[in-house]
Amino acid sequence: HGQQLLELRPEAPDLLKQMAQLGEWNGYHQEALGYWVRYLGVRTDRDAQEHAWRLSLQLFDFERGIPLLVSYTARRQLSDVELDALIYAHESLGTPDEAEAWLRVYLRQHAGHRKAWLSLLQNLGNTEQYAQQALVWAVFARHFPLTVNERIDWAQVHWRLFDPQRAWDVLNIDTRDIDSAEYWRMRAGLAWDLERDDELRFAYENMLARDIELTFGEESQLINLYLVEDPRQSL
Repeated sequence: HGQQLLELRPEAPDLLKQMAQLGEWNGYHQEALGYWVRYLGVRTDRDAQEHAWRLSLQLFDFERGIPLLVSYTARRQLSDVELDALIYAHESLGTPDEAEAWLRVYLRQHAGHRKAWLSLLQNLGNTEQYAQQALVWAVFARHFPLTVNERIDWAQVHWRLFDPQRAWDVLNIDTRDIDSAEYWRMRAGLAWDLERDDELRFAYENMLARDIELTFGEESQLINLYLVEDPRQSL
């Protein structure tokens, strides 16, 4: 009966919504999603839109889920949950290039969405676009204060691009409150690459002061530094 009425009034919103609900109650989820999409095409309904994109992801129907999520951005910034859902949909479809292009456009409109920058950085890393990733890190750092782990990730990109000086510049911040073993190890590695013995010693001594155990190789380097600088200290 509902289908016959729709043939007479194909864009009747109340009827489309009713057909979508009936479809779900009766287990016809794909058909119900089709009705939800048609309903949302003729009426703005926030609750129904959220229900529809969540249903599309449950059905792994990403081709219909992505436009439902993207349409939010004409009015507002996505929530982190919505952004995660959109990126998950692109990853599931294997369309990282489309995700990258969308994120770049989105960030021109919503530059304050921190998680979207991190999603773009992750996308560029996954597709091994390290030079682009380094550029995006620099822009991201102008918009937001970075955590120590984010600085480590950024420095790692420059190191991977054989630019230890740039990587050093990223890590060269106030270290008084930094207890991360990964930070100090990377700082030591960069000091070694850049042949800065004083900074290498500074890194290893900070690791010891913070109860970060040195590897055999790191301990040997520190002993050699002491031998060169002050033979008595290595004894």
